[in-house]
Amino acid sequence: MTNLLYPSVKQSPLSMSGMGGLSGSMTFAQSVYEKGGSNFYDGNDVTRISGSGVGALDWGTGQFCIECYLKLMDTVFPSNYEGLWHRWGSTSNLAQCHTYKFGANNYGIQVWMYGNVGTGIMFTLENLFTYQQWHHIAFCRHDTGTNGFRVYVDGTMKYENTLNAQQTSGTTEPLTWGGRDDTTSYDGDYYISNARWTVGNDVYDKGTSITVPNRMLTVVSGTKFLGLQSTTDANAGTSPANTTISTKRGSPTPSDENPFDTF
Repeated sequence: MTNLLYPSVKQSPLSMSGMGGLSGSMTFAQSVYEKGGSNFYDGNDVTRISGSGVGALDWGTGQFCIECYLKLMDTVFPSNYEGLWHRWGSTSNLAQCHTYKFGANNYGIQVWMYGNVGTGIMFTLENLFTYQQWHHIAFCRHDTGTNGFRVYVDGTMKYENTLNAQQTSGTTEPLTWGGRDDTTSYDGDYYISNARWTVGNDVYDKGTSITVPNRMLTVVSGTKFLGLQSTTDANAGTSPANTTISTKRGSPTPSDENPFDTF
């Protein structure tokens, strides 16, 4: 039976039938009313997507979108950054996002976006998040022209720049959520929900604002990873063929906490 997934934002409805290149499946029904859940990371937990097919996560030469919902649960960060998502350190320096507490009630991010070709960027954004409140964050490359890369928080553009770096080497660098793959020093204290990694599709129209989805994200054209949505299985989701979603360390906790009472 073909399962029709309802669209989010500018995508048309997409059937899962014949969706080659993805492995795994969601363990719960998808519907426009489903709120799903999240993973809780308590400072010693990391989710890992790895395997011989992980090079499919390379964002290539064009559009991409990396997004998730997060809820900060640590008011006194350690004296370093906490990893949100990470493809950096073991085999290649590709891209990563860390959260950081810059001052009293000043929570933000530091991000590195690099590739094997072209010019990468590193940037810091402050005053983005409120403690124990859900936020949506999306990193979108709409194009490789001037200011074609944008970061949106809760639907509002917070950063724009030119990003022409390409990832085309098919690296075996894994993707992690909740901390880094190569060290335990940056594990975060978060709820993370509806993490989606899309290549060849910017998902949202380029502008100064986007409409934040108010229901569970679904597989859209170009989706390479979609997870951290289940209330019962921390490693449920879809990922590239010849990859697995697993626990790198600790024990991420599936939770019924979700952002859709907020958005």
